[in-house]
Amino acid sequence: MVQQDDLTFDLLSDPDLTIIKRFGLLHEGAIEFNTWFLLGHFPMGYPTGFKQMAIPTMFILDEGGVVGWIDQADDYRLCGDRARTGEALTEVFGPA
Repeated sequence: MVQQDDLTFDLLSDPDLTIIKRFGLLHEGAIEFNTWFLLGHFPMGYPTGFKQMAIPTMFILDEGGVVGWIDQADDYRLCGDRARTGEALTEVFGPA
């Protein structure tokens, strides 16, 4: 994501869900799929059970660690809109 969006700040990765649990962002009923690609291009799959995952959330914290903005999606496929996130950064930190 840092390379894709040319970000110049740190992102948190939490594969063990330690921070996710502390923030109350754990979704325990996420459906797990066995997925394969038909003809190499078309995703196919069937549910195999449930797994834990994070509720997709973006926090912007100021220099003092105070949360200045939260963006949360009900669907993991939805990402924060780049323009809206840029506006939020300006609100929290002021103009560049």
